[in-house]
Amino acid sequence: MNRIVPHRKPTSKQPTRRSSTLSSHRVKKIPRKTPKKIISQPTQRFSSVTPPPTVTFTLVGPDSYNKEITSPIGRGLRQVLQASNVSMLPSICNGQLQCTTCHVKLPPKVFNVIPPAELNELDMLDISADYDQDCSRLACQLRITKAFDGAVIHIPEYFINHMDDPTQTPIPTANLKDV
Repeated sequence: MNRIVPHRKPTSKQPTRRSSTLSSHRVKKIPRKTPKKIISQPTQRFSSVTPPPTVTFTLVGPDSYNKEITSPIGRGLRQVLQASNVSMLPSICNGQLQCTTCHVKLPPKVFNVIPPAELNELDMLDISADYDQDCSRLACQLRITKAFDGAVIHIPEYFINHMDDPTQTPIPTANLKDV
């Protein structure tokens, strides 16, 4: 059944349909609840955490360059060398596997233990200066492992900047000095 509702006359508090506006309606404000304060006990940071194991290796380069570096296991070799201010490996592509400026030569005890190079890395190493298939790797593709402990890593005498140099002229590594 349909009910017929009689028409009401608007009062002064009720706006008519034609004259109703958004400003004439009042919105009920809901009071915000204040968050409860969390009281916590002060904790000692890193008190029960043991530091990650570290390894120490030596970086040897042209012109009697020799630097001992200590690093936690699991870090990227390129990041460790940059954090140690080794400017002889500029890593111009920032680890994107587009240049060979972070080319290093690893000792057999490290080279034979770490995971083998992937095809993209081998392609870049093929066009690098002073490539040796028995020990050459790109630092941007390596992670520090226990095998690096006591290792002597060699920096080649030349590198090629494949990103910015269209002539691909070998650049002497000795021209770069540590900061």
